[in-house]
Amino acid sequence: MRISGPGAQILQYFDRSPLTVIRSYTAAGVSPHSATVRDTYTVPNGRVLYLAYFMGILMRVATATMASLAMISLQIGNTAVVNVPLRSSAIGDYSSVNTPIGIFLPAGTTVRIVTSDLSNLGALNYDVSWLGVEFDKIT
Repeated sequence: MRISGPGAQILQYFDRSPLTVIRSYTAAGVSPHSATVRDTYTVPNGRVLYLAYFMGILMRVATATMASLAMISLQIGNTAVVNVPLRSSAIGDYSSVNTPIGIFLPAGTTVRIVTSDLSNLGALNYDVSWLGVEFDKIT
């Protein structure tokens, strides 16, 4: 607990040594695969991350033998908070999500980008990124 005298001011999060964090994964012509972690970020000790925005696009670039599920997931810990699913086998089909997130994550929290494609044959392009602001934790 913090006790402050009259007139004491606690700095806003964006005034406490802010650092912009942008993480991404981009790949073209990726073959079918099970769930694969493409990027991992852990909030450092003494810091807090404001996870602000997510963008994910996947597009089929080579025909699969049958439609099956391909997905991009943004995970916090082991929980998917945003999914970008595509159930298709046709070239040019795509799925995209662009969304604000707006969540504060404490030190030690892990943020992951995970992709998967359960089709037979075929290939996908992936373009995924998230943006956040990391800052000093109030102690």
